[in-house]
Amino acid sequence: MSLALRLCLQRSILSALALAGALTAFPLSAGATKIERIVSPGGITAWLVQEPSVPLIAFDFAFKGGATQDPPEKAGVATMARWYGAALTSGGSAEKVSSWPARLRAVTPEAVKNAARTWLDKRRSVTGYLVKELPGNQEKRS
Repeated sequence: MSLALRLCLQRSILSALALAGALTAFPLSAGATKIERIVSPGGITAWLVQEPSVPLIAFDFAFKGGATQDPPEKAGVATMARWYGAALTSGGSAEKVSSWPARLRAVTPEAVKNAARTWLDKRRSVTGYLVKELPGNQEKRS
């Protein structure tokens, strides 16, 4: 699950919990709560729920986006856009960001090997294994 989706789900869950807490803390009127569908001039649909006995103003929104919307032939476009945006909003320049593709293409296998020899240390390494699930959900121990 992507980080963006996980954060969106966490916000939704927290909003639901806050609303549930508010609804239990403040008595509601005996009538049914009215839910009003509103469509903006730009086509955005919203649902308005008003309950005057609950002193809470909350909103939540979600939209399809990020990596889930990448075309199959251009996987990673949303991730790169997020990285570029993060760089530009944290002091990076447009010139530096636009030079990334050329700088990445210039990295050679030898440069990667040299970086690995310089920076990776076997004493601080972790190895993980992907294994098939064993019958009966038995845990394989080594």
